[in-house]
Amino acid sequence: TVQAQNDFIAAMSALNKARSALDLAQIQDRRAKDLFEGKAVPLKDYQQTQATLIQAQNDLRSSQTALEAARNKLRILGLTDEAISSFQEKGSINPNTTIFSPITGTVVQRKVGPGQYVNSGASDPVFVIGDLSTVWLTAFVRESDASKISVGQEIAMNVLALPGRTLSARINYVAAAIDPATRRLLVRATLDNKDGLLKPEMFANVTIYSAGDHPAVGVPKQALIYEGNQVRVWVAHEDKSIELRQIKTGLTNGDLVEVEGNLKPGEQVVTKGSLFIDRAASGS
Repeated sequence: TVQAQNDFIAAMSALNKARSALDLAQIQDRRAKDLFEGKAVPLKDYQQTQATLIQAQNDLRSSQTALEAARNKLRILGLTDEAISSFQEKGSINPNTTIFSPITGTVVQRKVGPGQYVNSGASDPVFVIGDLSTVWLTAFVRESDASKISVGQEIAMNVLALPGRTLSARINYVAAAIDPATRRLLVRATLDNKDGLLKPEMFANVTIYSAGDHPAVGVPKQALIYEGNQVRVWVAHEDKSIELRQIKTGLTNGDLVEVEGNLKPGEQVVTKGSLFIDRAASGS
């Protein structure tokens, strides 16, 4: 901002000099015209004063353009027309300057402190401002699941700061390649954050729903009995009898395992001691 103010002062000074030069050129042109008409000076002298007048007029227009450019630079930096006019009248630099952000948002990072020198040409910003009314959720998908991910898929997420609350969104970006370091696929979704509860750098648990998702029966892992390639569960009936039933397992989500057929919703399975019941029933 200080450099912009210096540029404005220099432009004002150049404009004043151009005006003075034009006034002098006009006086000399009138005098040369009178002398030429009185045959007191040759034509070339009169033509020389005319050329000087035209050059002075061009210099004035250039100075006016430069001053307007310097004025616009101050406007970009946030100075109002009233502040610029006051500055133009006083001709002095205001030591206190207000810096205006080009966007409405929140300061999410500050890289400068009181008394620190700031160079206008520095590549590293002194403040990072973000519009947190929406935030990005980034997730990394295993390479084996990369083919199942596409833009538009629904996701659900939970964050530690909002226990019991599930947020939903849709994937709006899928990376074109697997990260060579992590062997994961980057995906991204935009979340509404008008209430400001989501903060940058929060961690989240994310579930991505594929197009073929469907309701399924799930049982706790501790209810499963493995024997070779077969998986069984003990099913408890209302008459307090139990039945050993072979099932086929599918996806795993936390402590639950999907059951693909041979078990109906609502049926109860034994989750504690199922292995001991199995050994007792087999006589081992």
